[in-house]
Amino acid sequence: MTRPALSLPWFVGLSLAGHAMLLAGWYAPQWGGDYQPPPLAVSVSAPHGSTEIPAPPRETPAPAPRVARSAPQTARAPDALPTRTASSTTEAPATPETTPDRVTPASASTRPRHLAQARVFVNQQLNHDIARYFTYPALARRKGWQGTVLLGFEVSADGRIHHIRVKRSSGHGLLDHSALRALEQVERIEGFADRFAFRLYNVDLPVIYRLGTRG
Repeated sequence: MTRPALSLPWFVGLSLAGHAMLLAGWYAPQWGGDYQPPPLAVSVSAPHGSTEIPAPPRETPAPAPRVARSAPQTARAPDALPTRTASSTTEAPATPETTPDRVTPASASTRPRHLAQARVFVNQQLNHDIARYFTYPALARRKGWQGTVLLGFEVSADGRIHHIRVKRSSGHGLLDHSALRALEQVERIEGFADRFAFRLYNVDLPVIYRLGTRG
């Protein structure tokens, strides 16, 4: 029994179909049902210039101290004094020149202390003196108005009070005016001229209006 011969066209078609299936399986991407694309990377950029490190300043060598050559001459000045004991009139000007130099630094260093002492003295004195003229307006008491008035003023060398003003209001014009009027009636800081011989600027005085509770 003989097998039927395969025709050439049928064999060629079968071969082409097989190659096509192989090529399709080679180039097809291997994606399954659970495939997920890779996540995106997020980058944060710093503001411009924030990552730049400034170059360190160039160090300049400090200039060498200059030594005055006249210093040895001044150091020899005391040696020459004994040789001129006969002419006492020529040595007299040296004494008044050294006296102001020693007094000036001392007065400059003690001036801030004197200013602080003067302010303390003024506040203590005014707390006593202003009580004689201090009034709490009846209308303010009835309405229950309270507050603190900050007064500013200056004190002259003779103790007189000048340029009185309200620097911070209590919130009630009636209380502000009452405190201003009380300080104007004081007029002078007693004892200031005897202790301090200078003008005192920008002095602050708080005047407190507070209603007491009845027991």
